[in-house]
Amino acid sequence: MGKSGLIKNLAFILIAVFIVMATSISQVHAATVNTFFLYKLSDFTGVTPYMGGKVRIDRDRKEIYVLHGNTVKIYNDKGMEIYRFGDSENLGRMQDLAVDREGNILIFSYFEKGHDLEMAVIRCNYRGDPIGRTAITGIPSDFIDFRPSGMVYREGQIYLADAANLRIVVIDMNGQVQKSIDLLPIMELKEKDRGNVQMGGFSVDTAGNILFTLPVLFSATVLAPDGQVSSFGESGSLPGKFAVVSDIIRDNRGNILVADRGKSVVSIYDSSFQFLREIGGRGNAPGSLIVPQEIAIDADDRMYVTQLGNRGVSVFRMMYYN
Repeated sequence: MGKSGLIKNLAFILIAVFIVMATSISQVHAATVNTFFLYKLSDFTGVTPYMGGKVRIDRDRKEIYVLHGNTVKIYNDKGMEIYRFGDSENLGRMQDLAVDREGNILIFSYFEKGHDLEMAVIRCNYRGDPIGRTAITGIPSDFIDFRPSGMVYREGQIYLADAANLRIVVIDMNGQVQKSIDLLPIMELKEKDRGNVQMGGFSVDTAGNILFTLPVLFSATVLAPDGQVSSFGESGSLPGKFAVVSDIIRDNRGNILVADRGKSVVSIYDSSFQFLREIGGRGNAPGSLIVPQEIAIDADDRMYVTQLGNRGVSVFRMMYYN
């Protein structure tokens, strides 16, 4: 065999080794997290047939809250309904909820005031009875049309998100605005994009990072407290790529979970935005999903997914491997 032949064979060997190494690395990533379907949230008559809705977790008391329509249902950590409340004038038009450190239920609502709507945070006891109402004050003049629909409670602060207009305000427990954030310039968008580019999902992790998706841009973004912006995502049908993204959260290990309505999956990425795996997929199997909307993680690594098609809230166990 001549010298050129040896070089050619060596090149083929190196390419083969590279492919094997790349495949091994991919398998290591894929093996870092696994999931399996557990059950769906239910009452004593069977699965609760939710059509979407918002799911929130009280980690300290291991209870799951689902806001659907204008009713809140509370489930225990076995997935069975234990209590419900709502449809009260004192609670207004409920948009979102959270549970504070003392176990009070915080509900963000709108109330009719003449021809306008007034927003407030209602504090309720564990039975859902209102025990306080806090108006939002100090909204900047350029946020005059601020109409939030999402709320997150973190360490004595409440984050309110206006998904349609890409605006977020942070308020204290007295309702006073502490910080206002306009995502339009942060994402290098123009004023003409307001209303056309909207958030598909929004959350705040324990470190104060704001996570959100922009479906029309096929992107997921992490906005750090110091203003640093990190985005990832691209359109496509292959695993790890985006179709129509909705909710986004961080799990207990720092991974990022993104619900994709177009692909009917929840995609998992590590903290460096490397794709790990997909969960769900359209179908009728127990672990399948139909247009997932919102996701939540409890302290025991159970993931809750709301979806369409009257499929209710599916619960999965997250399994991690080092």
